[in-house]
Amino acid sequence: SSNVVREPVTPEGGQAESLVSNTFKTYRSFSFPSFSSLFAASYAPDSLAMVNRVDTYNSRVIIISLKYSINTVSDEAGIKAISFNWEKTVQRNIDGGLMNTSGEAVFAYKQDKGGWKITNIEGDNPFL
Repeated sequence: SSNVVREPVTPEGGQAESLVSNTFKTYRSFSFPSFSSLFAASYAPDSLAMVNRVDTYNSRVIIISLKYSINTVSDEAGIKAISFNWEKTVQRNIDGGLMNTSGEAVFAYKQDKGGWKITNIEGDNPFL
C-alpha cells in the first residue's frame, strides 16, 4: 500500500513557486495571446499597454537567462502577493551586447477567468 501523504498546496509553498514559475515560462516563450492571458481584467493601470511594452522590449532583445528567488508570500482578501528578487541577462539585437539587470518585485495574483492572474506588479518590473 502507498504511504504518500499529500499536503494541501499552501500559498507559502508550492503554489507561489508554481505561479511565478509559470509566469516566467510564459514570458520567456513570449506570444502576445499567451502573455496577455497572465493578467487579470482588473490589472492596473492597463494590461494591454503592459503587454505592448513587453512585446516591443522583446523585439529588441533575446532573453539569455532569468532567475528568481521568492522572499515572502502573503494571502489577504483573495490576493496572493509574492515578493521575489530577480536577475536577468539579455542580448541586445542592435549590437549583440549583453545587459544584466536585477531587482525586487511583487506580483499580486487573484482568481480571475478560471485561474490565478496578475492584478498588480510593484517594484522593479522583471518583464521590461
